[in-house]
Amino acid sequence: MNDVRITILMPVYNGEKYIKEAIDSILNQTYKNFEFLIINDGSTDDSAEIVKSYKDSRIRLLVNEHNLGLTSTLNIGLREAKGEYIARMDVDDISLPDRLKQQAAFLDAHPDVGIVGTSFIRINKDSTFFDVPVVLRYDDDLQMQLLYENPFVHGSIMFKKSLLIKLREPYYRSGFEGAEDYDLWSRLAEITKVRNMSEILYKYRINPGGITATRKKIQQEKTKFISKNNYKDAKPSDFNIVQISKLQSYKNYRITIDNKNKIIFGRNKFIRHQFALMKICFKKRYIYRALLLCFSWLLAIFSFMILQPIYFFGSAVRTIKRCFLNDLASLHE
Repeated sequence: MNDVRITILMPVYNGEKYIKEAIDSILNQTYKNFEFLIINDGSTDDSAEIVKSYKDSRIRLLVNEHNLGLTSTLNIGLREAKGEYIARMDVDDISLPDRLKQQAAFLDAHPDVGIVGTSFIRINKDSTFFDVPVVLRYDDDLQMQLLYENPFVHGSIMFKKSLLIKLREPYYRSGFEGAEDYDLWSRLAEITKVRNMSEILYKYRINPGGITATRKKIQQEKTKFISKNNYKDAKPSDFNIVQISKLQSYKNYRITIDNKNKIIFGRNKFIRHQFALMKICFKKRYIYRALLLCFSWLLAIFSFMILQPIYFFGSAVRTIKRCFLNDLASLHE
């Protein structure tokens, strides 16, 4: 087991309902050179007994004497992992047979990429098909999306363990429960490229009893906090004009530049979007684009000035006509 290339890390807390499906999906992988590190985080159900019923030597079971929570359990797993690559797995999800093989091959072929997720299918509590969300695939788009939300499904991720040396422990930080993965990917994305594969290699369960469902409000608050930290130091030079335009289209964000030449993201109206975008164009010397924006606005203003009197004239005509018809009706009475 000393030469294993991949460690699959799966924390378990009261996961007896789906754990067998999750374990089987890993043991049935076409890629065989891995260790399956399962950490029982103080479960009070039969999760540990189900794991022990498997006799596969690739399974390594660790047990927390009491429930430490997902963040602490993940950090234990990262310290214990022996693989060159670490793949996450959630106890209520399913990995498709070629997942490990394709992700490992992708990381081998792209030395500049340190984190790779996959496209995925969402399934319901009965393991039946729900939908297939669209995921962004390339580093430029994902780096931009990381500014305001997590673009990865946690359980679908595979990343290079060597990246962790460049971070301080704990890798998953306390205080970010519910969004600890978003925090980790945001920090790792500063030192490596990130990707999502187009291949569907993972089934993500919409589980009413899962962490995402039961702690949704906390997760949203933590995501918002991480997002603010992500974009507070962003500068116009960090992104090209195409990426900035994409960010506006993703979430209807406004983009402004303060007196320290920092980009400020927040929600606002369309007009402020355009003025901010024009300012960025001039700062980055996209003169053609800036002039095109100016021309578009001048045309819009000119059209408004021409059409507005026509509109009011038409409105006045309609009002006079209505009054005339009313008067005519009263005469007939």
